[in-house]
Amino acid sequence: MAASPGIRLNWRKSETHGLETDAEPRPIRYTLFSTDDHLVEPPAMFDGRLPAKLQELAPKVVETEEGHEIWQFDGKVFFQVGLNAVVGRKREDWKVEPTRFDEMRRGCYDVDARIRDMDINGVWASVNFPSQITGKEIRRNAARGFTAVTLPEMPHRIGMEPIFSKWWDPIIGACADTGTVVCLHVGSTGVADMPPGAPMVPLGATLFGQLSLSACAEWLWSRYPAEYPDLKIIMSEGGIGWVAMLHDRLENIVERSGYGDYFPGKLRPAEVLHRNFWFSTIDDPSTLSTRNTVGIDHITFESDYPHGDGTWPDTQHVFADVFGALTDDEIAKISHENAAALFRHPLPPPGNPHAVGVRR
Repeated sequence: MAASPGIRLNWRKSETHGLETDAEPRPIRYTLFSTDDHLVEPPAMFDGRLPAKLQELAPKVVETEEGHEIWQFDGKVFFQVGLNAVVGRKREDWKVEPTRFDEMRRGCYDVDARIRDMDINGVWASVNFPSQITGKEIRRNAARGFTAVTLPEMPHRIGMEPIFSKWWDPIIGACADTGTVVCLHVGSTGVADMPPGAPMVPLGATLFGQLSLSACAEWLWSRYPAEYPDLKIIMSEGGIGWVAMLHDRLENIVERSGYGDYFPGKLRPAEVLHRNFWFSTIDDPSTLSTRNTVGIDHITFESDYPHGDGTWPDTQHVFADVFGALTDDEIAKISHENAAALFRHPLPPPGNPHAVGVRR
């Protein structure tokens, strides 16, 4: 989150109870591939990575009068919202107020500590989102082995060209050509519009599903998915409860309203939805019954480390509680197979403790 330079952050550093002690490693019952986790950029991220004459211009962490640590870059300051890094902290210490690095669990920003937390949690692999929206050098990064990029879900909301603009042609074309998965994280261009006086945090979180539905519909009708059969898009942290409703509505407007000629080759919009889009869920217990309408091959699982919605260190238990009654085939697909195929990531080899239910 950004603020203008010279503006004092309107928070005083509050007392905390400190980080809780390490959790014991959880028994591994499933191979889990989380398609939505997060990282906090470490404070020394840019140290020594630029020519000496440019080093002073690099983003850096500074301390405010109130005792907060914030990023300073290009004449602006950016702070890490406290709710983005609550893992390992008592619930009474969860806050919107900016969080210092020594108040975060090291797994939020240190790669070795993150792997240790993944082992505690029983998670084999995870897709990690940065604090800010990134992208652009898609072809060069694909050549280096990157398989995904995060783009703004509704770019017009942050002053960028709308996804219906030809401006996006080279970016979408590069993603399709290189097999780079487009990750659209809910809230990446802000929360849903709210009336004055509305409680932003709880109402915004409540509307995640609706926000994902809107973004998915916009990308679907942008025609890019229809024109690029190999384009792969995953809706991150939006759940699956809204997908069947979108499917039904798309079928309705084709059958009754006659809007189905919009796509080339007489493609039905619902066909494009199920061909080009994947979905990420933490649980969705009440709407898991719609999984066949959503498409069992396009549902993936997430742990959302280290956010407030996250399930660390009990992700194995959460998966068992919500998905454990499904068939072995469905469990394998949702827990790891769909994600591994989408992101072209290897699964644990035979004999590895995480290789539970991996089909060879």
